[in-house]
Amino acid sequence: MTSLPRMATRQPTGGAADPAAPPVVVNTRPTAEASALSRLLREAGFEPLERPTVTIAPSWSDAELAAIASRLRAGAYDWIVVSSRNAAGFLVEALEAIGSGREALQPARILSGTGTAQTLAELGVPVDCALPRYSAQAALDALSAWPSLGRVLAPRAAEGRDELVRGLAERGVLVDAPVLYATRPADPTSLAELIDRLRGGNIAAVTFCSPSAVHGLIDAIGPAERGMLEGVSLVTLGGTTSDAVRACALRVAATAERTSLEALVDAVRSALPASASLIGSRA
Repeated sequence: MTSLPRMATRQPTGGAADPAAPPVVVNTRPTAEASALSRLLREAGFEPLERPTVTIAPSWSDAELAAIASRLRAGAYDWIVVSSRNAAGFLVEALEAIGSGREALQPARILSGTGTAQTLAELGVPVDCALPRYSAQAALDALSAWPSLGRVLAPRAAEGRDELVRGLAERGVLVDAPVLYATRPADPTSLAELIDRLRGGNIAAVTFCSPSAVHGLIDAIGPAERGMLEGVSLVTLGGTTSDAVRACALRVAATAERTSLEALVDAVRSALPASASLIGSRA
């Protein structure tokens, strides 16, 4: 495997390499969500490169959400499981769009990862249980401690996995899992420059916050050139995203210990120890 410091400084189309240049770390988050991670990467001494590999758009049924809002007001849900920052944002947006507002969430307990809990707090929604590293299995394990579960609300993406819904259903829990948004791969032409830089060895690491972000980049690269990622540190926000990387026959360099952007940057540091040392020496 090519050494990471060399990959971080080699120029894709020629020219003198600058050994003092900060390692380039790709931020694949959607455009509207990219700035916070880029800021943290920059503060850590890396050079963030924002290249969204997915686009996200609302996709809910007003009638379905109206029925859910009615059940929320009636206290029908024991727990609401919010699996991602996007699910948090679109849940509040959808409730406000149908005239219910975030206040409808108050009767139920809310479970999420720590990063999503931050987003919910910013939206004025308190979280009762924040998991350090969110996954469907971690959510199931946490809910298993609850003495009796009647009904759970689990908003999701159109292409979201069904592990949580299946796991709860197997335990006899009634689950409402409304689709609130859809994730689509970015236009491959928007990733052409990134692919060229990957091909030229100018990228130290790529961060992924969701399986869809992984698939968006892999689809744009194509199977014939997937090997260009073998010399790049692939860093993920959680176990499900790491599974998506491994399913593409690629190695995960590091997984964040908590589902927060701060933990993701810590994981980048651990994946690039030589670069981190150089950054520290320049500080």
